[in-house]
Amino acid sequence: DKTTNYFNTMSLAGTRKTSLNNQPWDKKNIVEHNFVTNYIVDVLKSLSLTVNVHDYESLKYGQIEHLCNRITSSINNVSFFEILNKLSPTPALAGYPIEDSLNIITNTEEHPRYCYGGYVALDDSEKFMAYVNFRGGHFNTNKYCLYSGGGIVSNSTAELEWEETNTKISSLKQIIDNYSN
Repeated sequence: DKTTNYFNTMSLAGTRKTSLNNQPWDKKNIVEHNFVTNYIVDVLKSLSLTVNVHDYESLKYGQIEHLCNRITSSINNVSFFEILNKLSPTPALAGYPIEDSLNIITNTEEHPRYCYGGYVALDDSEKFMAYVNFRGGHFNTNKYCLYSGGGIVSNSTAELEWEETNTKISSLKQIIDNYSN
């Protein structure tokens, strides 16, 4: 908010089906989520911002929900673009540690990522808003490919990560399938 210099963002990592929403979050998702939260807090503190991390909550989207912490601060002498560019990409998009993860992605993936993820920002006289895209796709006249990722940590299992990735992409796939039929 440009009028008050109030800044808010969120750490959003850890995914499960909404059918599990009355159960506590498992350790794997909490560890994954905390990597992202801690990274965001560390980046903001490196910019000399005073950071407030609010309690965990579950944020639902269709068939899935993510573990979320809302993060707030007042901004003094730091531009919104400086914050955004320092935060991007977070571990939720690229992995952690960031530089090592980006090097592994560059050196091992055999396919281009096209528009795998990033942010879109809107700027007007009162507010600066940025939205991170975590899922994307690539289309041509004959086919499409959807991209999503898993939050792989030390206690992840390949089968559950594959299921999570498919669950994440299911809403987008359903929209495309309904549109093409």
